[in-house]
Amino acid sequence: SETEQFAEYYPILKKRNAIDYLFQAFNTNNTGYVSLEGFITGLSVLSSGTLQQKAEMIFRAFDLNNDGFVSREELAKSLRKSIRGSIIVLKREHPDISPEELMKITGRMDELSV
Repeated sequence: SETEQFAEYYPILKKRNAIDYLFQAFNTNNTGYVSLEGFITGLSVLSSGTLQQKAEMIFRAFDLNNDGFVSREELAKSLRKSIRGSIIVLKREHPDISPEELMKITGRMDELSV
């Protein structure tokens, strides 16, 4: 089916955390539903948005209670989810990776980010 093909092309979407983040970012009107406009805008920003637009989308994804601020708890929860997701992807792409090497890589994530 088309859904399976889409999921195969974007395997990260099989993970619940990724769906949670996208839903939070796309739910721009805070109704608990993603409108057609929010969906189209979200896809557009993901594929060709400016750095500012992408930063705003990430902020919305981390602002779990939609109050316009990211609390310490929201930041911690979001970062833990992100790190867990990164570890899962690393393990899938490199099944022979040792726990020590995994710790080295995840410990250096901020150094590798630009």
